Amino acid sequence: MRFKGNWAFAIIISILSITNFGCHKADIPYGKFENGAIAFTFDDHFINNWYRYLPLLDSLQIKATFYISHYHRFSDDQKSKLHTIEAHGHEIAYHTASHPDLVKEVKKKGMAVVIRDEIERNLHQMKRDGFDVNNFAYPFGAYDACLNTSLLRMFKSVRCVTNRQNFERGFVGQSGEQQVYFGVPVDMNAALDDAKITEFIGTAKERHDCLILFAHQIQRENVAYQISVDRIKLIAREAAAKGIKFVRIKDIQ
Repeated sequence: MRFKGNWAFAIIISILSITNFGCHKADIPYGKFENGAIAFTFDDHFINNWYRYLPLLDSLQIKATFYISHYHRFSDDQKSKLHTIEAHGHEIAYHTASHPDLVKEVKKKGMAVVIRDEIERNLHQMKRDGFDVNNFAYPFGAYDACLNTSLLRMFKSVRCVTNRQNFERGFVGQSGEQQVYFGVPVDMNAALDDAKITEFIGTAKERHDCLILFAHQIQRENVAYQISVDRIKLIAREAAAKGIKFVRIKDIQ
């Protein structure tokens, strides 16, 4: 049988597209990290605290992601320090303007108002000030499907939080953009002790996966939401022993 015009060429191209010479997209192991990885994240607006501990993070080779809230209240000095944090190789991400429970806010004010007041205004200001902001974390971990849909039009990922019932969700599993991630709390008041954190780091190694951790301030006595220097050093020591690197959220996309 003879083919007329470009039909033969079209059929050949179709066959090659399907087979891709034996390499299907589904064969690519998305979300797989050769030696495992840890994405260490910090939330809120504790610029002076984080800036103070930059030498510690540098010495431990930790590159973290900082989710920023209350940017409209930052002084010029705080903005300068945040630029320095970014210059040290850390990622600057977004955490709303005033840190509300977004699910409750949407019920009270509607999605359009919340997006305008809590997302767009401060986000635009941060970008005008030169910050490369592409990822988002929910205050209190409060989210729903409608918020995910709206925010993933503006950000490459959103980060929720795990609890006692679903700590396993703190592993990335699948990389790429438009992802919903979950962070495992590692502040000193969190449900996980050092032994469980160490176990999860081992699991990241075994699964060739990325474990997402989140904390707030560093080494602040009499503050509930803070992680001690000793715990940070423990995490770094366990990662080094297992050959696991620290990555930013943007590195897993």
